[in-house]
Amino acid sequence: MDHSGTRLLAASRPAIWQHLTSAQSLALCIPGCERVTGTMADGFEMAVGHKVGPFTLHFTGTIELCDVIPARSVTLTGRGNGAIAGLAQGSARIRLSDHPDGAEIAWDLGALIDGRVARLGRKPLDGAVSAMTEHFIDRLDALLQAETGSRSG
Repeated sequence: MDHSGTRLLAASRPAIWQHLTSAQSLALCIPGCERVTGTMADGFEMAVGHKVGPFTLHFTGTIELCDVIPARSVTLTGRGNGAIAGLAQGSARIRLSDHPDGAEIAWDLGALIDGRVARLGRKPLDGAVSAMTEHFIDRLDALLQAETGSRSG
């Protein structure tokens, strides 16, 4: 499943970058996140629980940062194990660019899911990925707004 999008955030590229590479910020932004530990240099470990269709999925896994160009772009590669739910792996290519009103964040996601949850089919899983991505960006925007007092468009 694939998902792409862009959004204008009323913050600078460095401010957005700081949150994208912080375990604390990631824990606040990832929907259903139970914990994130680690660093940008060493990668992150995480635990996430999220409801998709009739399943409540709990995954533990890792996030590695590749192709890093600070405050410009990064690829986040994640791998997770959901026990009986199955395995999930994916990548998110994130790009930041300047905009007169802040910075634009653009993303291209790709994910592969195997196991019981894959039986739900592509449409519900695509919908879940899209909703989780929007939720992540909304939470990131809220963190940035709390710091700057401005609102994104």
